[in-house]
Amino acid sequence: MKILLTILAAATLWSNPLFEGWYADPEGLVDGNTLWVYPTRSLPFDEQTYFDAFSTEDLVCWKKHDKVLSSEQVKWARRALWAPSVLKKDGTYYMFFSANDIHEGEMGGIGVAYAKRPEGPFKDLLGKPLIKDIVNGAQPIDQHVFQDPRSGDWYMYYGGWKHCNVVRLSSDFKKLLPFEDGSLYKEVTPENYVEGPFMLYRDGKYYFMWSEGSWTKDNYKVAYAIADSPLGPFKREETILQSDPALGTGAGHHSVVQDPKSGAYLIIYHRHPLGAKSGNDRVVCMDSLKFMPDGKIAPVKMSQGWISPQSKQRAAELVSKMTLEEKCTLIHGVKIKGGGEYEDGFHIMPIPRLGIPAIRMADGPQGVRNKTRSTYYPCGLSLAAAWNPDVAGKVGEGIGLDARARGVAIMLCPGVNIYRTALCGRNFEYYGEDPYLASETALSYIKGIQSKGVMATVKHFALNNQEYDRHGISSNADERTLNEIYFPAFKKTIQEGDVACVMTSYNSLNGTHTSENPWLIKDNLRAWGFEGIVMSDWTSTYSAIGCFGSGLDIEMPRGYVMNYENAKRLLDSGVIEESWIDEKCQHILQTVIAYGFLDNSAKDESIPEDCDQSRANALAAALEGPVLLKNNGILPLKPSKKTLIVLGPNADIVPYGGGSGAMDPIEGRNITLYAGLSKLGKGYKVELMDWKAPDYEKIRKAGAVVVAAGFNYDTEGEDFDRPYAFSQEQNDLICAVADANPNTVAVIYSGGEVDVNPWIGKVNALVMAWYAGQEGGTALASILSGKVSPSGRLPFTFWGSLETNPAYPNYVISKPYGERTAKRYSQYPFIEYSEGIFLGYRGMKHFDVKPMFPMGYGLPSTDFAYSDLSVKNIQEGIEVSFTVSNKGKMEAAEVAQVYISAQDAKIAMSDLELKGFEKVRVAPKQSKKVTVLLPASVFSHYDVASHSWIGDAGKYRICVGASALDIKLSEEIEVK
Repeated sequence: MKILLTILAAATLWSNPLFEGWYADPEGLVDGNTLWVYPTRSLPFDEQTYFDAFSTEDLVCWKKHDKVLSSEQVKWARRALWAPSVLKKDGTYYMFFSANDIHEGEMGGIGVAYAKRPEGPFKDLLGKPLIKDIVNGAQPIDQHVFQDPRSGDWYMYYGGWKHCNVVRLSSDFKKLLPFEDGSLYKEVTPENYVEGPFMLYRDGKYYFMWSEGSWTKDNYKVAYAIADSPLGPFKREETILQSDPALGTGAGHHSVVQDPKSGAYLIIYHRHPLGAKSGNDRVVCMDSLKFMPDGKIAPVKMSQGWISPQSKQRAAELVSKMTLEEKCTLIHGVKIKGGGEYEDGFHIMPIPRLGIPAIRMADGPQGVRNKTRSTYYPCGLSLAAAWNPDVAGKVGEGIGLDARARGVAIMLCPGVNIYRTALCGRNFEYYGEDPYLASETALSYIKGIQSKGVMATVKHFALNNQEYDRHGISSNADERTLNEIYFPAFKKTIQEGDVACVMTSYNSLNGTHTSENPWLIKDNLRAWGFEGIVMSDWTSTYSAIGCFGSGLDIEMPRGYVMNYENAKRLLDSGVIEESWIDEKCQHILQTVIAYGFLDNSAKDESIPEDCDQSRANALAAALEGPVLLKNNGILPLKPSKKTLIVLGPNADIVPYGGGSGAMDPIEGRNITLYAGLSKLGKGYKVELMDWKAPDYEKIRKAGAVVVAAGFNYDTEGEDFDRPYAFSQEQNDLICAVADANPNTVAVIYSGGEVDVNPWIGKVNALVMAWYAGQEGGTALASILSGKVSPSGRLPFTFWGSLETNPAYPNYVISKPYGERTAKRYSQYPFIEYSEGIFLGYRGMKHFDVKPMFPMGYGLPSTDFAYSDLSVKNIQEGIEVSFTVSNKGKMEAAEVAQVYISAQDAKIAMSDLELKGFEKVRVAPKQSKKVTVLLPASVFSHYDVASHSWIGDAGKYRICVGASALDIKLSEEIEVK
C-alpha cells in the first residue's frame, strides 16, 4: 500500500493529509522530542489486522514503522483491530486497542499490549480483553486512557453510539479499580455523544472531547465539554472541528498532543477525502488547536496542503506524457529576441499539445510592473517600519488584486533579505535587520497576495545583502548565523505561509552559487517542507551541471544553461538523469495546478486595473510607515498666516528605488509631498520653491520649511550599492535652510540609514519617509499636520556612522564610494559575516557600541506609559501581559516590543532578542492591556553539531519597551 507522506499545511508545519492510504482513528504520543502517531489501518474489517505507526522530530519528515501490533500477537482478536490509545509509563509503552466487531455479535472488547520501544513490537499483556461487556449501554470500543495530574489516578473512557463510560485502572493496567461508591463503571455521556472520547487537562480544567454525527456523512465532527472533575458532570460547549466540503467530508475521531518543541496544541483527526469510494476511505490530518483567553477552544479551520495529492497526481501524469524537449522547454523562461508574445522574459512557455498554458510573471514588491502600470505601494522597508503585519497583508491583497486584473499568475515578491548595512542598494525592498520582524511582515504580505489566487515568490535565497559585484561575491556565514538570522523569514513563509515560489540569489553562499547549491535547496529548503517552484534570479545561472543537479526548477529569463541541448549532452554522457528533469517539471506543474491556472485564466475581468481597494490599501500603508526621529516642538505644523515652504529634490516628485523594485504608477495617481501639503485646506498657505535657486529671504519669513531630500531610482536601486551620505549639494541646502529658519523639517526618502551628521543639529524635526508610494504625499501631509499621529518605528539600528555598525568592517565595499570598481564576475571575493548572530541591535552590548537611534525607535505625538507587567509560565510558553496608557490629548498608536535576555546562557547569546510586538492604538487618557505569547520555541538556539534547534532552559529577563534601548518594564522568569 503506497503511503503519501506530504509536508506542511497552511499556518502549520505539515501538509494535510498527513497519511493517505486507509488510515483513521489517530492517537498521538509525545516521547521526548519525537511525536508519534498511531492510526487505525482503516481497511474493511477483514483486512484491518495490524497497526502501523509514524514518527517525526520536526513535523516535516515522517518515518513509517510497519506492523507495531498485529492480530497475530492478539490470539483472542479474531478480526479487526482499531482505535489505539498509546501512552508511556515507567519506560514501558502501552497500547489499548479495540478488537473484533461487537456490532455483529462477535466476542470483542478492549485489550492492552506493551512494548519496550514506541515502534514495538507490542505484545498482548493480558491474553484476554480488559473489558468485553456492555455496561450502561456503552460498547467496549474507542478507548482513551488518561492520568489525572491532580490525583495520579488512571482513567479509561470508552464507548460508542450514545453511551460513554469511564473506569479506573490499576497502575499496571491489568484490572479495574472500584470508585468510592464501589462501582466499576460510571456513565459520563455528554450531549450528542457518538464515539471517539478524549480527555485533556489544562489550567485546572478537564476538557472532554468526542465525535458526534455520522462517520459516513458530512456532519461528522468533534465537540467538547469542560468540567471541574475527570468524572464530570460534562456540559457540551462548542464544536471544535467541522468538515469542510471543499476539502473533505466527515472530520472526527481525534486526539490532541502538544508539540514537544513549540508547546503548541495539535489536533490529529481523520476525515474522508473528496472522491472517497467508501465509508472507510479515510485519511489522517493535523491542525493547530488554540485556547482562547476565557479557556474555551477556538473552532479549528480544517486545512489542506496547498498542493493536494490530486494536484501531484495530475502533474505526474502530464510529466509522463512529455517529450524530453518539452520538459526542457518548461524548465526555463522564454525570452524571444525580435518580438513575439513572450518577448519580455517573464513567461513560462506554453505546451499546447498537453493543455499547459503560458504562465505570466511580474516584478514587485511595490506593485505590478513589466509592460503595465499599476498601483504603487510603499516599499518593503516602510511596511516593516509600520510594525503592523496587517498593513503588509493589505498591501499583499492589493497587489494580488492588481495582478489578477492583468493576468499575472506569479508575483516575484517579496524580498526578505536582512538589512546588514545601510549601503545595500536593495534595502528599500527588504524588511529590516531583525529576523522576527521580517518574518512576521513577510508572512502577512505573502498571505495577502496568495489570498487572491496569485502565487508569491519569496526572494533572494540567500544572503543577498549587497548589490555591489553581486554575481562575483561569496557570502560566507556559519550554520548558526544562517539559521538564526538569515533563514527565518524564508522558513516561516514556507512553513506558515505556503509560499508558492522561491527565488535564488546572485551571490555564492560559502563558495557555491545559490542557484547551483544543493545544500541550500535540497538539504534546507526542501527539508523545510517546500513543494513549490524554485526559480533563479534573472541571469543568475552559471553552469549546466550545477543547475541541473542543484534542485533548481526554472532558469530565468531563458535557458542560458538549462536547455535541451545541454540536457541531451549530459544525459547521453550519463552525467545527469532524466528523473532530475522530471522532478523540476513536477514541481512546476503541481504548483500551477494547485492554483488552478492549468484550467483557468489568471486574468479576472471583474477587477479593474485602477482598483479602489488597492488605492485604499496603499494609503493605509503609507500612513503607518513614516518614522519621526526628531521633533523639537515644530510638529505638528499648525495652520498659520505665514507661508509653509516646501523645497528639495523630492518635494514635487514621488521618488522610488530603482531596478526590479521600480514601477510605473497609473497616470494621475501619484501624489507628491507638495501636492499633499497643498490639500491640507484652510489655514495652510503652501508654496513650492525651486531648490536649485532658493529665496532665503522668503525662507527666513516663512512659518516653517519642509526640505524633501534623499535618494531616488538613480542613486539607490538594484545592481549597485548606494552612498551613505547625500550629495554635497543636498547637505548644503539643508544646512542653509535650517540656518535661515529654525522651523525646518527634514523629510528623508531613502531605503535605510543616511549620514545626518552635517545637519541633524540644525533641523528641528526629522522624518524618515522611506519610499512611500503613490499615496505618500497625502499620508505625509496628514502626519506633518497632526491629523494622524506618526506611528512608524525603525526596523533597523540607525548607527550614526558607517564605522559604528559592527558589520561594516566585513562589508566588501567598505571603500569610499568613488573608489569602488564596477567589475562583475570577479573571482568570488569572500564576504565574511564575522559579526555572526550579533547583527544590528543584537551587537550593541557584544561590541560595546551605541547607536544614534536604536532598533524600534520612533517618536509618537503623545506620551505613553507602561505598567502592570505580568510574566507567567503557561503550557504554550511564556505569557507576557502589560498595560499601555496614553497620557496625552491625541489618539495615537504605540509599538510595544517584547525582548528576551538570557541570564545564564551556556553559549554565546545576544543581550536582547526581539520575540514579540504589538501595535496598539489608544485613545487619549485611556489604557489598553496587551498580551503577547512567547512560545517555547523562542527560548532556543541552533546547534551546529546536531544541525537542529535546541531548547535553552534557564533564567531569562523578559523586557518590554518602546525600543531596544528604551526598556520600560522587565521581569525575570525561569524557563523549564
